Amino acid sequence: NAINQLGEYKKAEYAPIFKAATRDSSYSVAGNALNALLEVDKDAAMATAKTLDKQPAKGALKASLQSVKAASGDESLEEEIIGGFNKLPVSQQKFNALGSLGIYLGALKNTEKVKASVDEIVKFREAIPQQFRNQTDPYINETLQNIATKKEEALKADAGNTALKELVDYIKTKIPAGEKKGF
Repeated sequence: NAINQLGEYKKAEYAPIFKAATRDSSYSVAGNALNALLEVDKDAAMATAKTLDKQPAKGALKASLQSVKAASGDESLEEEIIGGFNKLPVSQQKFNALGSLGIYLGALKNTEKVKASVDEIVKFREAIPQQFRNQTDPYINETLQNIATKKEEALKADAGNTALKELVDYIKTKIPAGEKKGF
């Protein structure tokens, strides 16, 4: 819990603490440290994840490794992340996989793959039984909004990219009007 709380400050000067904690024998400590490291030093988190990925991982560490890999936007991970999500039935496991998928889609540069995956997320949202949708829709819609936000940030750096502009507009059409709140 201490590493998790420290990570919420997102201060680069804590990177050495996070790096050291990724080697902790506790999967929870190592996982929280890797998440915190990703927030302050993406390159170090990627390098650390490559090392940790060769060792057994469970729980928080396994989820953190998936998030770090997803943040890379590496197209070679498409089958693992997108394919893995698409193969899952409507379940808690698929709901849990949504976080890594959202991170991956935010980093992925292939607009057609992002669009197809957004459609899969929407299909998943619509497949959830109505009595649970008030609990699940906010998170799913927030994930879609986060993807749109990441793509808008990319569009600022590449303002002439019409495919990216169309993708941002497309994602926004998939978010219900009441869920398009900004901060």
